[in-house]
Amino acid sequence: MNATAQRANQLLRSGAVMWGLDENQRVFSAYSIGYQPITVLIGADKTIVNQLFGAQGASTLRNAIEELLAISR
Repeated sequence: MNATAQRANQLLRSGAVMWGLDENQRVFSAYSIGYQPITVLIGADKTIVNQLFGAQGASTLRNAIEELLAISR
């Protein structure tokens, strides 16, 4: 686990990955998320807009993000 966290931190700092590692499960706790993989799209008002359970393909993720952006405008 420590090696995984170290690698994730390297990727995050490199700019290749645009999200952080929730090591202390604070985000998971705040939004009552109990397992992975799950994609949770959170709006500007900090509410859950969409949840995608399990591994998702690029087109599904792209569509979900586009929907989030459309309602955020």
